[in-house]
Amino acid sequence: MAITTMDQLVSGLTVGFRSPFYKAQAAAGGLASFWRYGGIPGIGAIPPTGVGEAPTEATLGALYFVNPTGGAFSYLASAEFAEASQAGTTYLYDRLVHTSGLSGTVTTSQTVNSVAITRPDSLGAGTDLFIECFTSVGGTASNATIIYTNQSGTSGRTAVVSVGNMSLGNLQLVSLASGDTGVRSVQSVTLSASTGVAGNLGIVIGRRIAILPASNANGSGFVGATVQDAFALGLPQLYDHSCLWMIGGYGSGFVGPITGMLGIAQG
Repeated sequence: MAITTMDQLVSGLTVGFRSPFYKAQAAAGGLASFWRYGGIPGIGAIPPTGVGEAPTEATLGALYFVNPTGGAFSYLASAEFAEASQAGTTYLYDRLVHTSGLSGTVTTSQTVNSVAITRPDSLGAGTDLFIECFTSVGGTASNATIIYTNQSGTSGRTAVVSVGNMSLGNLQLVSLASGDTGVRSVQSVTLSASTGVAGNLGIVIGRRIAILPASNANGSGFVGATVQDAFALGLPQLYDHSCLWMIGGYGSGFVGPITGMLGIAQG
């Protein structure tokens, strides 16, 4: 079954569900992962070290998600968001693989060999790669060289990203090697220099589902939410056992509160 008509969309909304989101604060500057901040959902679990895991809707920190029954599919049919301190953009991802345990002081190769992606297949096409900070590293400048396997199964691909001066919730989007459009797995990470503090960094592979601009009231409280319907969103499919995860992009300074609601249609 699939939703292909307006009548099916209306019916899918009646049997679907609503998934709320609220975070009081996010990390300062650049991209901010909401995974380890309290609110709705609650504080996410730090991933296993080494190979990590393929998180699902049952993983602590994932947004509320219910798998459909009877061969039905799930779709993102509406989204509304508001942010109280500064205008910005919120990104909805399916968090496919995450790891932890990378040290900010080790300058030899740190083995990862991340687990296989499970949704919707193991190919990794159209995915993004991130470094996420779970515990602050030092402020000394350092670049991480990441060895990964791309969407075509080609191993030994190389990407470089800055990791110095990262704190809880800071997120670095990794620019992939020329021609690559996704990541299947990560094999290792090597730092160019010690950051000065070990901290705890991890790899995250995610598939972007939607871009959700958030309205704001310049610190004076929430204003009317930015709302997108199924047509604006493109009715993207949410695969069974999706681990829905929010990222914020808000420039400088800490942000929050931010609140929103997702409408999930099933049919």
